Amino acid sequence: MTYPLRNMLLPPHILPHFGQMKAVFNDEEIERIQFFKKILDFSPAETHKLSDDEKPIEDYRICEAATMSIDQNTEWLWSKISDLSAQANYDLFLYEVEYLETLQYLIYEGNGKSKYDWHSDRTFAGYRKYDRKISGILMLSDPSEYEGGNFLIKRFNEPEVVEMEKGDVLFFDSTFSHCIEPVLSGQREVIVFWVHGQTKL
Repeated sequence: MTYPLRNMLLPPHILPHFGQMKAVFNDEEIERIQFFKKILDFSPAETHKLSDDEKPIEDYRICEAATMSIDQNTEWLWSKISDLSAQANYDLFLYEVEYLETLQYLIYEGNGKSKYDWHSDRTFAGYRKYDRKISGILMLSDPSEYEGGNFLIKRFNEPEVVEMEKGDVLFFDSTFSHCIEPVLSGQREVIVFWVHGQTKL
């Protein structure tokens, strides 16, 4: 037996697929996260290749990266980011999503070279059962601690700068093209993550 749904869950307005939560991590939480710099295994960040024959572009993404797995020391962070992501999805996206991809700790050194050129987080080549639907950035650094390193995103035609304070979390559609401009001095630190859902044919 079936019964038709009379009321669909529809947004009351056009959802922006973009939004920023201000100061959702306090200084003590940021310090707990930054403590992991001492024990994480950092290495030059990589980009996904479409095939084994494709040669990576050496100066496309320049920063240090480390993954943060789930254990008794990081479970609180995973849990909080998961809760924030669920809230953001309800408020901004209403996508069908299922899980978080491994958190990455990124460090952009202020040497004028650290950057990430224009790219999208979504995989468009080939079929995969799950793909990134929502991208997230947790800002660990205060703007006074580095120069340059602006985050730019193209939600429409023209790129726009998104200003982030320490403790802010930014959410955006993983298809949106974005970049990190070169960090000129200091150090820019962030946690990045992605919310996955099933790919629709």
